[in-house]
Amino acid sequence: MVRFKTTVTTDLEKRKENTNIIWLKIAIALDPRFKDLRCLPRTERGEVWALVTNLLKEEKTAQQPIEATESQPPKKKAALFLCSESESDEDEESIEEMC
Repeated sequence: MVRFKTTVTTDLEKRKENTNIIWLKIAIALDPRFKDLRCLPRTERGEVWALVTNLLKEEKTAQQPIEATESQPPKKKAALFLCSESESDEDEESIEEMC
């Protein structure tokens, strides 16, 4: 039994080295069952909430649309095509009224 415990402990330590602990802490904070973070030391709780806040701020700024340098309204291409091309006299009269 002792050999089993030591084997499991060493295996877990190897896996812990390769695990992204920060993301696990963030996942704990986002899980409503563990929102108070009592499973973490008090010193780390504030750091985790700061990480979550920073991630949300970064996501919010990344989702904001980039404003175009020109603030001109888009041109009405369909109306330009209608005004430039027509096949019948009736179409020309109705198009001239629209333009």
